[in-house]
Amino acid sequence: MTARTDQVLEAHERCSMHKDEILGSRFCGCFSCLGVYPPSRIEDWCDDGDTALCPVCGVDSIIGDRSGLPAADANFLSMMKSYWFGSAK
Repeated sequence: MTARTDQVLEAHERCSMHKDEILGSRFCGCFSCLGVYPPSRIEDWCDDGDTALCPVCGVDSIIGDRSGLPAADANFLSMMKSYWFGSAK
């Protein structure tokens, strides 16, 4: 596996049950719709309030930059989308 593939797998592990990490982030990125925004825009949560839902598309595919991953990087989010959803469109 490449370093980028390792990041893609790690990021997916961090897209749920992550409320503290998300709220402690400066920016969050969604690898479903590729939106980037501050955590203050997140209003909806699932998994008993522990997993963020994207304020743009409603999918639970958000990572925060507090994770140490490039959550606001468009190329990284596109790679995540392609890997997990099959398309970077």
